[in-house]
Amino acid sequence: MGDRIGGMNKRCLWRNAAGSICLRAIQNFEKFRKEEKMSQYRGKIYFRNLIKLLIDKTAKTGYCYSVIEPNYIKGGPMESITLNEIIQFTLGKNPTRIRAQADILYTSEDFDKDLHCIHSTKEGRGCIINLIKSKCSPISEQTEAKCITSNFLRCDFDTGKICPWYFCYQFNEGKGFEQQIEMYHQGTTLSVKKLNIKTIGELKIILPDIEKQRTIGNLYRQSIIQNDLMIKQAEDVRKFAMTLIRRMEED
Repeated sequence: MGDRIGGMNKRCLWRNAAGSICLRAIQNFEKFRKEEKMSQYRGKIYFRNLIKLLIDKTAKTGYCYSVIEPNYIKGGPMESITLNEIIQFTLGKNPTRIRAQADILYTSEDFDKDLHCIHSTKEGRGCIINLIKSKCSPISEQTEAKCITSNFLRCDFDTGKICPWYFCYQFNEGKGFEQQIEMYHQGTTLSVKKLNIKTIGELKIILPDIEKQRTIGNLYRQSIIQNDLMIKQAEDVRKFAMTLIRRMEED
């Protein structure tokens, strides 16, 4: 009884408090960094570690931190499932066959904008895999109707069961996918290590409940936004410094 307070053990209470602090730090990171008197470089490293800690803890434990307010979602052991069982894949067309539709062509720029949240925050009904970069991005409303080339693989699935940003996290950063893809690369003699639709379909993923997926996906999305913001701020500082140096040289 000494280890339990109000029906919740001390370990859970500690997790709740730690999760709350970490999430507040993520949502108001610039303010948090300045209060802690961190440099932008040190803040960037700290932020990455913070995101990794929360995502790893959420993925590996039976508890999930909500981005709105901390709470727990108990989860039991989960089995992996192949992507072919839950995703409908559509490989893009040869560019020579869609020249007449060039005005609605999905480009690498569209992919980067979707992944870096420059397009609308509203997601489409799946994701796009860039086969050249071996990266995945959610489909936005602005790009959902565009025609993809053979460098891209469209992934359509039920977003009520799979969170697009969770899927992107697993494909881009997840240890499970990384190990599976490494095994594939070790087994091929091709000089260009390009994934194909057959290999991707055979990859296995663990799907926790949808709320837990959304929490992990939202953390991953926020990490990309904050990282891009810090890169832009660092570039602004560099440009300002160069302007001052040039003025000093002219004097």
